[in-house]
Amino acid sequence: MPRNPFSLTKKENHYIINIWGRVPADTYQDDRKEKKAMRDYFHADTSAITKNANKAIAGIGIALMLPCLLCFVSLFFDFRSLYNNDFTLMRILLIAGCVVLWMISSFVIYVISRSRVRHQSRYTYFELQQDNAILSRYVGTMRSGGKKILVRQLYIIPFDKVSINHKNGNIIFKGSIRKYEGDSDHLGYHIGRDGLKFDNWWYDNNGFTEVKNLTLPHSFTKQKFIVRCFRAAQKRSIRIAEKRLELKRASEAALAKRREEKKLPKAMQRKKPVRRVYTELPTFNRNW
Repeated sequence: MPRNPFSLTKKENHYIINIWGRVPADTYQDDRKEKKAMRDYFHADTSAITKNANKAIAGIGIALMLPCLLCFVSLFFDFRSLYNNDFTLMRILLIAGCVVLWMISSFVIYVISRSRVRHQSRYTYFELQQDNAILSRYVGTMRSGGKKILVRQLYIIPFDKVSINHKNGNIIFKGSIRKYEGDSDHLGYHIGRDGLKFDNWWYDNNGFTEVKNLTLPHSFTKQKFIVRCFRAAQKRSIRIAEKRLELKRASEAALAKRREEKKLPKAMQRKKPVRRVYTELPTFNRNW
């Protein structure tokens, strides 16, 4: 009877195949228990941008309201100026100009803030992966060659080379951290069995600067929870790496033992072909 490819034998029952490779089942179960209370992806909080935009609109409105109020008071108490049409018209135009200026400035601030919120929520995030953490920060927009380019910074934080500290409301990473900065389209990446790989292979080993300290932006709230998730992911990565190394050594030892058991007698072994070396290569004359 053919074997069901989706069934596991007694030996294979101790292992689970997932996106990180063939790891022991108890490790996978421990990770599944941790994931109930942990998260691997964190968005930046954009409420501060909206609050600052509202404060700017209110501040401009208050500043423009003062000359309008003075004009209203002068029109209300100075009845003689009503007979002076030029002076009255000037104050009415001043009031209308302040209102129009406030409306235009409010609209511009609103458009800029909404654009920044949209880009910030999409390109600013903190992600925990198999072997490292990834911090992406939106920097701004620029034009090059008539095209609009979104610029962002990308930090690759390996778990085995970085330590984390939480002091005075700041999350600080210390260690060997890779920093990329450039066009957002060029910094695309994907996660596979071998870990993080950039869509443009050149960035795998080039195009970065190494930094020793990195502070997580304050736009990421719940910092204690982020620290707890980072340390859990760091322990999980180290544990899986150790289990993989043990499994690799065990498989290599079993393979070596199997080869020794199936070793053929010397008379039956295939002889290596003798490599012939020519002292002088033939020459050809094509001038005929």
